[in-house]
Amino acid sequence: SDALFTILPTGLEETQVIIDQPLKLEINPNPFKTQTTIRLNRPTDKTLTVKIYRPSGELVKTLTHNQKQSNIYWDGKDEQGKLLPSGIYTCHLETEGMRIIEKVILTR
Repeated sequence: SDALFTILPTGLEETQVIIDQPLKLEINPNPFKTQTTIRLNRPTDKTLTVKIYRPSGELVKTLTHNQKQSNIYWDGKDEQGKLLPSGIYTCHLETEGMRIIEKVILTR
């Protein structure tokens, strides 16, 4: 165990330490063909918006993540339900005064 321990007269007591990790997006699989999962590495009590952009900077899809969801799924389609071509897209998450950008590769 990586936990801290305290020695007491009657034995040992384990103390749990929670390390606050910076928020980040985890995308798996990446690259993907039909669907990928976009997950936050830690829970949040806020509703978050993930925006998917083409390399040209054009917004193609907006996905919402709320506290009841652990994952967001993207099927490689735009807002009109049209299949997007193969390419490198970027996922943008803006929250807590920070912007997180991760690349995602779509292959057809």
